[in-house]
Amino acid sequence: MEIRSIVIDDEPMARKLLIQMIEEFCPEVKVMSSCENLPDGIKAIKKHAPHLVFLDIEMPGYNGLEILDFFNEEEVNFSIIFTTAYSQFALKAFKLSAIDYILKPIDPIELQDAVKRYGKVKLNQNYLLLKEMVESKVLKKIAIQHNNVMKFLELDDIL
Repeated sequence: MEIRSIVIDDEPMARKLLIQMIEEFCPEVKVMSSCENLPDGIKAIKKHAPHLVFLDIEMPGYNGLEILDFFNEEEVNFSIIFTTAYSQFALKAFKLSAIDYILKPIDPIELQDAVKRYGKVKLNQNYLLLKEMVESKVLKKIAIQHNNVMKFLELDDIL
């Protein structure tokens, strides 16, 4: 399964290095866009509907931890892996339900582990939804594909 991703980092060399590492060590991940700031990253997320966002925290203008302020709850159908040189933000990152928090300079093994963790979380979420639907005597949800992502809609929400 291809994992669509976006890289958001204000440092051009850091973006380039991360993209090269993703291409070399995580071939299942396709970088759809790379952005130098959070506003451009938000636009890219809305345009490309990525599964995964590699996000720096310390950037001019906006802090990467503010990303969820730009989305409604139902729009957040992507996971975040924070990439930063600052370890003091780890707790805040995990409070935002980040998949992982990788310190720069990025270790290829840590990058691979973070992508594997994303795959396990996604697989587990889909399994739990499927299990819930199968165990239910009455069909309550229907699966549809939207922007190359499988979404489960409540039947009561469909007109």
